Amino acid sequence: MNNYIKSCTADYIRLTIAVDDANQQKLIKRNIQELACKMADKTGIKPSQILHPRAGYQFYMRLPLYSDFVFNGRNEETPHIVVKCSHPTPDRKFISL
Repeated sequence: MNNYIKSCTADYIRLTIAVDDANQQKLIKRNIQELACKMADKTGIKPSQILHPRAGYQFYMRLPLYSDFVFNGRNEETPHIVVKCSHPTPDRKFISL
């Protein structure tokens, strides 16, 4: 008997990762900044609308999964991935997806 999930609906899934190595943290930050710059070049949106501080994190970015995404809108019904990186408080993880 197959007991595999045939379909699933998820409104919110959170993955948090603790990165303690300073060199790895720098690499992750640099990669996030490069991704934001590439998205800005491709979409014509200002980089500050794509990557900015929020909720105590140094970097906050939304990665759209569909082309009808509006960076200055709420996009509650448009699927996207939120990346939060570099929070100074030790009880928060370094990166959250």
